[in-house]
Amino acid sequence: MSVAPDILALRLSGHLTAAMMKAGEALQSTPGDLPLMAETVRLLILTQQTEIASNLYQNLSAAGAGKSLEQRALVRLALQLDRWDLLEEMPTPEGPSWLVTALTKHRDPVGAILPHGVKVSVANGPSIFHFASSCPHCTHALEVVVPVSLLVCRDWICPACFGLLNMNHHGVRSCLKNSFADLLQMDAIESDAEVVEFLRPKLMGAETMENIARSMGQEYHFMINEILLGFLNSGDEDQGGAA
Repeated sequence: MSVAPDILALRLSGHLTAAMMKAGEALQSTPGDLPLMAETVRLLILTQQTEIASNLYQNLSAAGAGKSLEQRALVRLALQLDRWDLLEEMPTPEGPSWLVTALTKHRDPVGAILPHGVKVSVANGPSIFHFASSCPHCTHALEVVVPVSLLVCRDWICPACFGLLNMNHHGVRSCLKNSFADLLQMDAIESDAEVVEFLRPKLMGAETMENIARSMGQEYHFMINEILLGFLNSGDEDQGGAA
């Protein structure tokens, strides 16, 4: 039985590294598995390993299974190879939107990701933002995981429709402002300032504090963030809400 469905699930959920590892292992044990080869070509396209994807597709076609690859994947591969000439005889489908534009207007549009929700986690280090969004080309649900940063600019390919995607700080900023509107109120800002003023002299050595906590420096802040998030999340669960 082919492992391609398991790899497909990993691909659609955006776990491309795990999917590639599983596909590589499976190809070694079952090199003649055509559905697996097709799924591997899709993964190679998404990870922009263009030459390898092209070579494996040629092998797939030689085995008589070239048509198992969807038009959207083939068009993305052709564009990665800068072979617009390969698109001239292709029929125009109803969607996804980027594919229609590519085939009718000879243009490869980039869809702007505008997250509509976010969850924050901390695990032994900086905060991690989990942005909920969807592909503007095909509406496929996406989760974009971003380590805390002042600069966000990410380009990638939709794992479902193979359209180009971009998420930048404009969409992130809007999502964060909407998701944490309560924290922008003056009372929340004042409370945050009070916590900072309480901790600063202790961390700087002006007031008594356990040496181990002071010496941990930034890691101590990470621990505080993790404790606070855990407290907030448990409070939401008690109220029947989502984190």
